[in-house]
Amino acid sequence: MSQERRFSYRFPSSPPAFEVSRLTEVRPDGTRFTKGGGVEWSKSIYYWWWLYLRESQRFQKVCAAGGKGENAKLRQIYADFGNVFDYEENETGFRAWTRSKDDRIQPNRIAYLFGYKTFDQIQIMQAGESFDGTDALILAIPLGMRRREINSQLDTILKRELKRQRGQRYKEFPVRYKPLHERMHGLESALIVYTTRNANPNMSLWEVAYHAGIRTKVTLDDDEAESGKRTHAADKKAYLAQHAHRLYARAEKVIAGVERGEFPVTK
Repeated sequence: MSQERRFSYRFPSSPPAFEVSRLTEVRPDGTRFTKGGGVEWSKSIYYWWWLYLRESQRFQKVCAAGGKGENAKLRQIYADFGNVFDYEENETGFRAWTRSKDDRIQPNRIAYLFGYKTFDQIQIMQAGESFDGTDALILAIPLGMRRREINSQLDTILKRELKRQRGQRYKEFPVRYKPLHERMHGLESALIVYTTRNANPNMSLWEVAYHAGIRTKVTLDDDEAESGKRTHAADKKAYLAQHAHRLYARAEKVIAGVERGEFPVTK
């Protein structure tokens, strides 16, 4: 009989970390992360996935109906993600959602959705024992070999196997939902424009952009004639309106993507 296995969960993208004390490492761009690769919760791609799913009116209707609806994909997302509207839209709510679980969602929501099971230490495998779902390298070591020769061959094998990039390795292991990429630039501003516009339908697009914190590079020099100021003001408003329109359209595409279980869709 094989021994009881010890497992942990890993993620293709940086999972959220909620304890500031764990963010002890620093990347070249200044981002702080944990030794296990986690980042501050608000900078995790999984947090933004959760936020954008909350903006789907179609998914909100499915949640209100207890998971019922005509769209099979949205019903499946409900079964996996649960009712995201049961939680507050803040750190406390997101943290509670990631830790939620039931008989099927194990060991918790975020691991079930985005993680894959792996060993948390080197273990001896028994002949014929299954190890599906782990990122383990299974070797057969002849115990009659000399220790020096074993170490030499192990070093050669590990150098070759560990040389592959992190992202390339993760592609070999299935997860239920995997981010299409980790480029989060523009996701926040697009979401702000989207929510501001929906909350204020009578507000002009340039005002939406301004309230969203978008600023224009179109400036007016102090020595310009009074007659030119009005033109430059119009240029600024036009720039802001166009930028807000693009961001709103982008948010719509991202929301349509999460309704299909894809994130973040940009095209």
